[in-house]
Amino acid sequence: MMMTEKNNSVWAKNIPVREQLHVIWTLIKMAKPFRSMFIVALVIGAAFALLQAAAPRVIAYYMTTYLHQTSSVPLRITISFAVFVAVIRVLQAVTDALNAYYFTVAGEYALEDMRLRVFQKLHTLGMKFFDEMPAGSLVTRVNNDTASLTDFWRFFMQLTFAFMSMIGAYIGMWTIDVHATLLMMIVVPFIVASIIIYQRFSSRLFRHMREHLSALNAKIAESVTGIDIIQEFYQEDRFKKEFGKINGEYFNARFKMIKADALLLEPMIDMLLGGATVLVLWYFGELSIQTVVSAGAIYAFTTYFKQYFWPLGKYYEFVQFFPRRFSIRISHPWHPR
Repeated sequence: MMMTEKNNSVWAKNIPVREQLHVIWTLIKMAKPFRSMFIVALVIGAAFALLQAAAPRVIAYYMTTYLHQTSSVPLRITISFAVFVAVIRVLQAVTDALNAYYFTVAGEYALEDMRLRVFQKLHTLGMKFFDEMPAGSLVTRVNNDTASLTDFWRFFMQLTFAFMSMIGAYIGMWTIDVHATLLMMIVVPFIVASIIIYQRFSSRLFRHMREHLSALNAKIAESVTGIDIIQEFYQEDRFKKEFGKINGEYFNARFKMIKADALLLEPMIDMLLGGATVLVLWYFGELSIQTVVSAGAIYAFTTYFKQYFWPLGKYYEFVQFFPRRFSIRISHPWHPR
């Protein structure tokens, strides 16, 4: 008996966190042959994070030491700091490009290896597997979902890159003012809570969207392979209506995903950034009553805020992307016969 696409789709069920972690770990192990390129990319990414944290610190030092304490700054000192910051920015651009290159190339090698493994796996499956697996769903799993491995490594690169940027920004703020940095940590629980809320809400919408896409591909494959029978029995109108219904459901699922991102993604990040900014400015305002607060410290903190909260968008995208599966799983009765 032919199973329905809904019952057979891997997107129809929620995936436990433990299984999600298992899938991620499996993908990382499958990239082991290309680990040298990934390690090089990670090292370059760490260098970029350090350079990104160094630039605001250098500018803050210049503003605090020279602009704040002297009425006129020698041109030689200004040019020296300008050249120093320019060199840092150039090195940032170079390390950013190299990091993206090595991660992308390593991801493409891993994708090529994955596609070969999946194709070889298909030839070991029995006829019962192909009877019970809709052709459209199978094509989606073999082609689209393996191609999603590139997206996984891209998100993994951005996630690692974002984490390093946040650590670098935190270290930079810590070197300027310890108390202000600790005060900013009040928003960390809200960051964790927002990630959990977004993951639970968006992943459910994302699964529904992919489930409808799988059904759409299955209907297209069914229509193409059985076009002679459809035309012979004059079933064109019925298939057109069924396809229109599935296509509409897929459109609605995508539209819900777009609305969720528009309502939860950027507004949530802006709200957290605004809350942290208010806390730190309040602290510096209270501190200015007792002592002088340099403009360099305020500039550095506002710059580090952007570096600290900008990566949150990458985290949100990653937890939305997290539930994807990349392996074809079979049960014991599906041996070749």
